[in-house]
Amino acid sequence: MGNEPLALRSEISVDPLVDVALVLLIILILTMMASHEFYRLDQPSGRCGGPLPAVIVVEQINKETIYLNHEFVPMGHLSGRLRNWIKKWPSGIVLYSGTNEITYGTAIQTLDLIRNSGTERIGIVRDYP
Repeated sequence: MGNEPLALRSEISVDPLVDVALVLLIILILTMMASHEFYRLDQPSGRCGGPLPAVIVVEQINKETIYLNHEFVPMGHLSGRLRNWIKKWPSGIVLYSGTNEITYGTAIQTLDLIRNSGTERIGIVRDYP
């Protein structure tokens, strides 16, 4: 027992590795916080007065099937119906909703038709009941 050689053990200390990992984590967190863009939103100071603007919904099922506020309108009559509505409510908002069956080109053509009807206030609705 007294003459046995001592066994050599090599152990790696993980403390410096943990320190480096924590420093890198802190640097990552700081750069993520610095890279966010913040937008200042000015909210109205008082109560908003007046009535709400009129809204009409243009719902497109496919290339030729369009509804105005749940009422079927042939594609050829859409522009005239929208012009009459815009004359009645010039500050009104036109909302466009399309199904997944519509191609991008069809949606853009319809939105152009809506814009050419005389309104600048157009919104796009994702899900309309």
